[in-house]
Amino acid sequence: MSSQSALVVRGTVGRDRMLDGLRASAALAVVYVHYLFFSGLTARPGAGYIGVLVFFVLSGYLITRMLWRPLRSTSTPYRSFLARRIRRLLPALLGVVLVAGPVMTLVGPGDALASVRSSLIVLTQLTAFFLAADAFPMEAWVPTWSLTVEWVFYLLWPIVLVKMRRRGLSTLGATRVTLVLAALLYGAAIPLSPSAFYYLPVGNLAVMLMGSALALAHAREPRRTGGRDAAIADMAFFAFILAVLLPSAGLSGSWLYRVTYVPIAVIVALVLIDQRPGTGGMARRLLESRPMVAIGQSSYSLYLWHLPILWIAYWGLPDLPVALRVAIATVSLVPVVWLSFTLLEKPVLKDPVATQSPITATVRSS
Repeated sequence: MSSQSALVVRGTVGRDRMLDGLRASAALAVVYVHYLFFSGLTARPGAGYIGVLVFFVLSGYLITRMLWRPLRSTSTPYRSFLARRIRRLLPALLGVVLVAGPVMTLVGPGDALASVRSSLIVLTQLTAFFLAADAFPMEAWVPTWSLTVEWVFYLLWPIVLVKMRRRGLSTLGATRVTLVLAALLYGAAIPLSPSAFYYLPVGNLAVMLMGSALALAHAREPRRTGGRDAAIADMAFFAFILAVLLPSAGLSGSWLYRVTYVPIAVIVALVLIDQRPGTGGMARRLLESRPMVAIGQSSYSLYLWHLPILWIAYWGLPDLPVALRVAIATVSLVPVVWLSFTLLEKPVLKDPVATQSPITATVRSS
């Protein structure tokens, strides 16, 4: 869950504290549901997996906001944008695979061959395709499926934006095209199997494009005087928490997931991102709090490490009660995420070349 998300380079887009907090909420929802479900503490852990959908909306919004807005400075080519995405995502991913992978092989029930195979799939960021085909050998790497979706978006969406610019589409026209594309992709995903709907890029790209459409709508209003009222944002945030915490069985990819949880996650993310500037409210105060901002800024490492840490604690401490193993994993996660963020993410975020706005030269021209 790049999406991501912590998967988006900060820099010229500025640091929006509320969006960092929203990213934190999405990451915590995913950690919550995985720790309950994969540990076996409960068979009805709630719908925290919709946190990934919130990541996708946020990622689509931030990437499109960077790509579409005009720049006065010299822009950079498409290949440079992709290279910066690799520099942003690969260090933390490589770190968790090289450190956690061997440990999971030692303490877990899988064999070394399955571990190596899983690691290679993760590093090539093709996890989603293997999961959709029920051919992925290690559960601890499951969260990396969202990186597959992110990469398909990174590869294709800048090209689509270029085409729209070349055809002289206005920002309003581009917004309409984006919404149509989202609807077509969502419709194409509906007949898919539950695993394919949940993991493959088709329906998830539709979710990301909803964030893109909002970014384009905001581009038409540079000074942002419009947006949702704080009370509406508060209600959306409460709906998200309710969906995450209410007991429900594993519904990922089911029809109920498609027609309820997907729309709920998308609407919640859009409403919160679209809250009118200068307004307050409970949700904004919580999301802009220092702990939530800190979690949001390190959420990529949190997303990558949480399940490997649980796996290691679960299989490495078999004599302890499950609840205690989960507690140990949760406590251990804090220093591990801090180290990963400090050593593997911060150096890239501080690099002006890696964090400059990824606008293609063609996108820049209208």
